[in-house]
Amino acid sequence: MQGSPATLQSLPRELKQQILRESFDATGRYNDVKIGLADDCETILFPALDIVDKLKAVDLRLFEEAKAYLFNKPSLFRFAFVGNIWPHRYILRAFRSRVPLEDRQKITHIYLEKYSSEIFFHSNDPSDRRSHTNPIHPASQRPYPNKTWDYFCSRCALKDMHHALVVFPMILPSVVRLDMGIDVIECISRSYGPDNRSVSVARDVESAIQPRRDINTNRYFIFKESLMNHAVLTLRGLRGVKEICVCWSNFLHRGDEYDGEAMKASEEKAERLFIRLMKHQIVGKTITTG
Repeated sequence: MQGSPATLQSLPRELKQQILRESFDATGRYNDVKIGLADDCETILFPALDIVDKLKAVDLRLFEEAKAYLFNKPSLFRFAFVGNIWPHRYILRAFRSRVPLEDRQKITHIYLEKYSSEIFFHSNDPSDRRSHTNPIHPASQRPYPNKTWDYFCSRCALKDMHHALVVFPMILPSVVRLDMGIDVIECISRSYGPDNRSVSVARDVESAIQPRRDINTNRYFIFKESLMNHAVLTLRGLRGVKEICVCWSNFLHRGDEYDGEAMKASEEKAERLFIRLMKHQIVGKTITTG
């Protein structure tokens, strides 16, 4: 952010906010501000807040304005928690340590980007950045040891996914809209194909689509038994959240045999079915996609 404090203070409010928004590197239609976690699993990566904190040493009034703009209620930004290496509950824990409650309770819109368990099951490739030592799981040197310990890994994954949805209302008590980045592959039970689930998705989804309307028929069984479905059931207990938006993404590996058109059509069918299942299981909340 360039210009002297006196110059910035003299600008109209709308122009100052535009400069701040660009300085925060807010992106997308919801003005996303990214929040991540460093490899030490303790340091929060929040560039927008770093800029606000630097203003405190420059001009106190400008600092207060920037802080009020970032932590406005209702939120003018979507706080995007990026879980590339660590599960979201670790990021939320570090966020609580960095940001005081008086600011956190003003946040009304958040985004759990890559809400997943699969991305924490790592290959044995030492070049994989996600294989860095994880102090939370020192014995494994990664969030989950490997996929061969299927039951143990599934329990750990479900715990991390469940806890992220349990702790965030305690850390962010005013959230009314929760956006979740989900890959539809994780909405399908592991029992319906190989672990990487590269070409089985199309087959499994097509075989699951029956000419029935009853939500309790086996049409939905492949979704009901997935880790993702067990995790999102936690959303039923989030009293303050009024709207849940599923942001479909494809951040998981599809495999070399991925058939673009066939897979896309099947995944779209699976997405529609899973949203319908969510609406049936999570009542009293608006379920949307975006």
